[in-house]
Amino acid sequence: MTKSELHEKLKIAMNEHRNGSIKIAESLYKEILTYRADHPDASHNLSILYLENNNLEKAKIYIDKTISNQFVMPEYFITAAKIYRLKNDEGTSDIIDKGINLFPQDQQLYFYKSAYLRDQKKMEQATQYMAKSLSLKPDDPSLNNSFGVILGEQGKFSEALNFFKKAVDGDNSNAEFLLNLGLCCQKVQEIKKALEYYTKSIEIDPHNFKAFINIGSLFQEIGNKEKTIYYYEKAKDLEPKNAEIYNNLGIAYGEFGEREKAATYYRKSLDIDPNFYPAFRHLCTTGEIKKNDPIFIRMEDEYAKTSDAEDKVIIGFGLAFIYDKSNQYKTAFNYLKEVNDIACKRINYTNDIKIVVKETIEKNNLLAKKNIKYENDWKPIFIVGMPRSGTSMLEKVIGNNMNVDELGELPTMNSLISLKIKNDIGWPYNIAEYEYEDIDFIANKYIDIAKQMKPDLKNIFTDKMPANFPYIGIIKLAFPKAKFIHTIRNPYDNAISIYLLKLSDAHRYTFNLSHIAEYYNYHIKLMDYWKNIYPNDILTMRYEDFVENPIKKTKDIYSFCGLDYQSGNERFDLNKSNTRTASNHQVTEKLSKKSIDRWKNYKDYVQILLDEIKI
Repeated sequence: MTKSELHEKLKIAMNEHRNGSIKIAESLYKEILTYRADHPDASHNLSILYLENNNLEKAKIYIDKTISNQFVMPEYFITAAKIYRLKNDEGTSDIIDKGINLFPQDQQLYFYKSAYLRDQKKMEQATQYMAKSLSLKPDDPSLNNSFGVILGEQGKFSEALNFFKKAVDGDNSNAEFLLNLGLCCQKVQEIKKALEYYTKSIEIDPHNFKAFINIGSLFQEIGNKEKTIYYYEKAKDLEPKNAEIYNNLGIAYGEFGEREKAATYYRKSLDIDPNFYPAFRHLCTTGEIKKNDPIFIRMEDEYAKTSDAEDKVIIGFGLAFIYDKSNQYKTAFNYLKEVNDIACKRINYTNDIKIVVKETIEKNNLLAKKNIKYENDWKPIFIVGMPRSGTSMLEKVIGNNMNVDELGELPTMNSLISLKIKNDIGWPYNIAEYEYEDIDFIANKYIDIAKQMKPDLKNIFTDKMPANFPYIGIIKLAFPKAKFIHTIRNPYDNAISIYLLKLSDAHRYTFNLSHIAEYYNYHIKLMDYWKNIYPNDILTMRYEDFVENPIKKTKDIYSFCGLDYQSGNERFDLNKSNTRTASNHQVTEKLSKKSIDRWKNYKDYVQILLDEIKI
């Protein structure tokens, strides 16, 4: 067969391929290869054909033939990257690197290298390769969107925002770009803008159920039950077989105190997709499932069989929770130890709390010497402490006063401080560089965001983000009349409670008892420093003291905050505002002493806490 005949046959094969005549195209490609075994286009197209039909074994055979050819093109290595990545082949990285070495100006190869590194949870390296890809095509909307996504996955929402904006500027008719921009705005508490972009995304694609989900989560965040449920139901109408939507409805009803309804939706989620394990974990926390439940029995089997680390962690935390409630503490701890160890391995834990505390103290002392005078009449109440120390309970107690707005756990202060990073150094190193205009920005922007959640924001409001404690110095400059309630709890009870419930990966210290102890010690050290500076503005509230005498302690809290006490204000369980934390079910129950000395159930397994926590 002549060269021109081969060329003509390739054109026919490609046309059949495009038209969906797979068998004919396959036969023609193979016929070409019988005449010329090293025909790169024929072998490349054949690998694509097998890839499209999910025959990865054959796809790999033919792409390997293609890239071993003397004459190669960048697209050959791009296809190879796709195939090797889908096969989870150990040679994926080497194949892409070979392509990059041959074609260092091809941005797609850097893109796929980044995608591969994301698969491997190597986020810093993935970001570097994505940045290289974008540098070769800086105005590409899709690449800007992808770079925003990878930054968002690392929690760098302020940085991601600029790339999502550039993506939308380049293509404002792309529903996905608008959706991602809206989500990023939501993450930095730009509620109005988030809603605007979600709405535009729906206008372009009315079947964009993800946009309805996101709008639902937005209203869930600001405590609007009716609109939360409305938009989740709209998403469900579009995707009635989507397990995630039912799981979201379960979470929403749980946060609004409707435990039984929450459990019903979690079960529906598992009916649709028995392998949607987050619904199982959430179901366990409702208290509406027992050990003899068929779902629980199946999950024990799934836990034993699965080799997927993420699935094992999610299932294992659910199982541990039920065994704990069943008073089978040894079995519960065995699960806890295994899944926390798995989770800890994938978290790049560093001893950063030690550095944060040291530098915060040192740099705050320098900032204080500037004597910045900033005035406003806002009287926020910041509830800080360790996770699981009673912050949710206290916010509801304070929120029972009609003159107080509850804002829940706002990531706002952290986000705003991130925006004020200077000279490429971040918190806490740049604290001493803050000037009046920085404090002005933080104060005004914080209130602007708060008003997006509560348009008629009251002069007194609560922010119960526990992790705000490092920022107390900055907060006092931005809001001179701010008060702080520091919730503390028996540290061993606190540690076990953290260890038992899977918190987000952002809480990197929570998957190891020694790390929890270390974090606790430095947390207390920093709070002692703040109390010495602001003795009249920080109230320490022990969880155990509140449980022992809730009326007296509520009166103490109200007096400290300048609020008038009325009978029943201590009844946090009657406060029906939503609770977006792991405590959402506990704060719907009446006060009890059952969580006090809970750690003793695990005393045979937690000697490390006794040894390392400083009391």
